[in-house]
Amino acid sequence: MYRAQTDASMDLVTSPTEISIPTTITPFDPQAISNNQLVYGGLYDSGGDVRSIFLQSLNPPGVPIGLSLGRDSVGTILYGSDVLENDPKLSPDGNNVAFMRQAPNAGANGFGFRIFVVPVTNPQSEVNISASLGTSQLANDALPEWVDNTTLVFTNIDSTVTFNSRTIWTMKSDGSERKQVVLPEGYRYSDVYSFLDGSGNQKIIISAEKIDAICAP
Repeated sequence: MYRAQTDASMDLVTSPTEISIPTTITPFDPQAISNNQLVYGGLYDSGGDVRSIFLQSLNPPGVPIGLSLGRDSVGTILYGSDVLENDPKLSPDGNNVAFMRQAPNAGANGFGFRIFVVPVTNPQSEVNISASLGTSQLANDALPEWVDNTTLVFTNIDSTVTFNSRTIWTMKSDGSERKQVVLPEGYRYSDVYSFLDGSGNQKIIISAEKIDAICAP
């Protein structure tokens, strides 16, 4: 994995430098924040499609800590190849990581995609905050983003609907106060990002697709 600084035009400001990650892990979905922590998904070169979430210090690179239950910090498989974990996001204060898991077998705490939150100080103690979806593989919570240290915004995907119904929701990091974000009808919504505007107001930006015109903006 490499890091480099870019400007607003995405031109390189610094040369890419390699971040040391064990050769047994193929990293993806990296996210770094200002308190020198790097969080990423990891796929082991052996052991099938089992993925886990890892945390390590960024500079200098530290030893990866296995945060989730797919594998522990030394690579021991805790669940089988039914587990797929990705899209980890650190809370602004760096205390918690939200991620999504697809685990179609009951042994891995869920069905379909669910959002989990794990404290960085208590690895492998994740909580399924999408528990209200039950065990249906056709109902999914995905793509979590932190609004603040206690609130997440995310995409819900209802696979029982033709072409899927994708809506945007918020909820607290313990799964409470689940609310749909009211948006114009006639669109399928997907990725959502939280940001502060120039005046410090909290806002979100959402990608959308017109239902009656596939791939139209």
